[in-house]
Amino acid sequence: MRERQDLTDDAPRAIPRDWYKGARLETGIPAPPSSRTKRSVTMRLDPEILEHIQAQGRGWQTRINAVLKAYVDSRPREGQ
Repeated sequence: MRERQDLTDDAPRAIPRDWYKGARLETGIPAPPSSRTKRSVTMRLDPEILEHIQAQGRGWQTRINAVLKAYVDSRPREGQ
């Protein structure tokens, strides 16, 4: 396994270092029903990413969703 420093050296520079500051911690407690339903997807993740997220316990898919949502919310919307 590569050293952690090597992993950060490979990180894409398009992602600002502080993009996560607007993120909120998800507890894994199911959210109340919403009129907007989530869609099921299949994606491939690096093993170390999946292991790290799953090691935090139940709700790992919710946490991945929260990280992706925080990233999207931190980016300017197209056309604005």
